[in-house]
Parts: sequence; structure tokens; C-alpha cells
Amino acid sequence: MSVSEIIQKKDAEISQLKHENAELKKLIFGAKNEKYKYKPKPVAANQLNMFVDMEEEAEHVASTSTKVSGYTKTKKKHPGRQPLPE
Repeated sequence: MSVSEIIQKKDAEISQLKHENAELKKLIFGAKNEKYKYKPKPVAANQLNMFVDMEEEAEHVASTSTKVSGYTKTKKKHPGRQPLPE
């Protein structure tokens, strides 16, 4: 490796870190509204998904749910305050 190659790599790394720093500053100190949400970069095709089991479970729960109709909640009768002692 020559000195110019090392300098090029360092410059590339510095510019990448500056860009990342600017993005993080914008996240922390930027406009705060509900419309803005951080959008992560797309995942590489060869990378596995950590939440596959959770997604499958959510699909299974959604497909097996049943709706109950005709249920009314009964209120317990509360005796209220007890009388003050004399």
C-alpha cells in the first residue's frame, strides 16, 4: 500500500463518518413532528431476518382469532363508603 492509497481510504472513511454524523444530528436536533420517522436502509438479500418467528406467530394468531358476540360485562355492586365511627 502506498501513502496515496492510505490517504484515499482515510478520506473516504472521514467523509462516510461525517455523513453519518450529519444524519444522526438531524435525527436528534432536527424537526420534531410525528410525520418524520427514521427509515432504516434496506437489508441485504443474503442477510437473515431476526423476526421471522414473530411474523409467523402474528400471522397465525391473526388467522385463528374468533369473534365473541353477545357478551356483556357485569358490574360488581360496591357497597360504598362505610359510615364514620362515632
